[in-house]
Amino acid sequence: MHHQKLAFPLIASLVLCAGWTISACSSTSTAAIGPAGDAGNDATQPTGDDAGPASDDGGGTTPDGSVTLAKACGDWAQARCTRLDSCSNATYTVVHYGSQATCVTNSTAQCTTDLAASQTAATPSYFEGCANAMTTESCSDLFNANPPAACTPLAGPGAVGATCFVAAQCQSTYCAVAQFATCGTCAAVPKSGDACVVDADCGSRNQLTCSKAGTCVAYGASGGSCDKDDPCGSGLTCVGAKPLKAIAGSCMPSGSTVGATCDASEETAAGCDAELSLACDPATSLCIAEALVGANATCGLFVDGGLSRCESAGTCLIPTSDAGTDDDAGDSGAAPVANTTPGSCVAAAANGAACNSTSTPGCIPPAKCVIADGGADQGTCQLDDPTSCL
Repeated sequence: MHHQKLAFPLIASLVLCAGWTISACSSTSTAAIGPAGDAGNDATQPTGDDAGPASDDGGGTTPDGSVTLAKACGDWAQARCTRLDSCSNATYTVVHYGSQATCVTNSTAQCTTDLAASQTAATPSYFEGCANAMTTESCSDLFNANPPAACTPLAGPGAVGATCFVAAQCQSTYCAVAQFATCGTCAAVPKSGDACVVDADCGSRNQLTCSKAGTCVAYGASGGSCDKDDPCGSGLTCVGAKPLKAIAGSCMPSGSTVGATCDASEETAAGCDAELSLACDPATSLCIAEALVGANATCGLFVDGGLSRCESAGTCLIPTSDAGTDDDAGDSGAAPVANTTPGSCVAAAANGAACNSTSTPGCIPPAKCVIADGGADQGTCQLDDPTSCL
């Protein structure tokens, strides 16, 4: 199974994993896969090269014929949420937002916030162009940090070292924002080998992801070599890797339909595509659809023939002693095994409520768990505010 840290352009980057996790979002978690370029306030935000948002005359265009902020943000949000669902068997927005309608509403609000950032190069017309490009973006590009040309970040006025809120404020086109912070610093675009904590730290472009070793690496292509520190790209499984013996695996196509044959151990054949909310049933070696369940429901193991996962940005909390094995455990380096003890879905916290960076609860995107200096792992769910970065 292809494993990737969850992240989102207008969704808070989470150690507080949406979907299901084990051991309270420890390094042994497996979760629904999000777009690789989908985390924090960095270059994942579409940017533009004109100044300032246009005023809205209520008809979708301004007096000079350009698109209004309201129309551009609405179109961008709709295109984004629709594409996420079309590449995930219509499950992505349910897992991370609760519904596609909430995804659109929240993404529209965040787009509006991004355009309000001071000295941003972003414009409504650029968001509109990105929205149009996303309608034909491949699922592989969507989940492998390879945005369309119309959505790639453009340069703003801020020099390296300047405080930033979005990438469009930076000459470098990259705003480095710490995982549990709101404001960042303009920095050089990350490259392969750079240190990282979450995928957003790798720049949300150039097909880079953050490996378990904490470095930015390129996604493995079909047939390419892979291991726990060199993951395969979207729709691929790392088959045959044996970390303890330093034996690399090979990236092979994951099962993409219910009923497809699979290998839950990923030792001799591929698993199932987690981005499509499919899991390999070890009892039958067939791909099954994951069940999406609400707060307080049983989660994290095979229940009634399906692997249950939390929706609405909830976290599946499973006792550590029953958390299964990580990729590094055992000779095979296989995917985590099904748990023998069920977990329970913990609902995401409301905006302004307490959150935790290492356990539960998480936040409903686009809010993120912001932790003040000295706050250890405790924070509050906050919506991004560009005025806080002045």
